[in-house]
Amino acid sequence: MKKIDFVKLVAEKMDITQKDANECIDCVFSVIGDALVDGDTVTIPNFGRFGTNDVSERVCRNPQTGGSVISPAHRKVRFNAAVALKEAVR
Repeated sequence: MKKIDFVKLVAEKMDITQKDANECIDCVFSVIGDALVDGDTVTIPNFGRFGTNDVSERVCRNPQTGGSVISPAHRKVRFNAAVALKEAVR
């Protein structure tokens, strides 16, 4: 499903315009992104939890050259699906 399809479905369910639905969706994802940048966790009941993990610096191998490459320390985004969502998908 692409974003435009998602926007159309939200607009139909909420009985609002697609423009308003698009703004709401953009706002929700912006708030989630801002929270993750600040190091917070976002929990949405019956859907899941968004958070971050710290990844330490490590030495990797370049498969083309076989040489060593250093992967710098960074944070990565993670998502843990709620039990209700996992069961609905099964």
